[in-house]
Amino acid sequence: MKHLFISTVLLLTATWTAAQTPTEVGLQTSPLEGFAYQSNPAAPSGSEWESPEALALNKLQPRAYAFSFPSVETATRVLPENSSYWQSLDGTWKFHWCRQPSERPVTFFQTDYDVASWDDIAVPGCWNVQGIQKDGSLKYGVPIYTNQKVIFQHQVAVDDWRGGVMRKPTNQQWTVNEYPNEVGSYRRTFAIPTAWKGR
Repeated sequence: MKHLFISTVLLLTATWTAAQTPTEVGLQTSPLEGFAYQSNPAAPSGSEWESPEALALNKLQPRAYAFSFPSVETATRVLPENSSYWQSLDGTWKFHWCRQPSERPVTFFQTDYDVASWDDIAVPGCWNVQGIQKDGSLKYGVPIYTNQKVIFQHQVAVDDWRGGVMRKPTNQQWTVNEYPNEVGSYRRTFAIPTAWKGR
């Protein structure tokens, strides 16, 4: 059995990546300036999500999106679900939601961490929308859509972001007063097909 854990902060999503290194696939391995690609700190501080420079910490550099197929015939079908080397992880996951990072279940990635009491949630999906109850109450924060303005306290000034997203706004109307920086933690157990052994 394999376990997949995803913790989503409003500004950062950490996901499982492929096992191949950039060198193994013949890619340029010089790090992108200003990011912490392939760094391996002995003790992460736990606040990396607050800094844009640390968003790439321990990730591989971006590369082309590609899929493996067992034959030319299956590859001509193009879509990855036509390959026996593809497994969708869409479906029901265990889910924990909290209002701010300090409340998140920090050790939930450990295989003996009990998530039985967590909610079930559909993936893919928007947790805010899935949390709207029949009586109109909100279980997983308030749905927000904005394609221009940020929802955090800020000033339009050079380097203002360095003040962090957790600043308390003076205007009590801001949504961030009630939902400072939501965190969703997801967990699911799944089986890897035996035919994939050695791949």
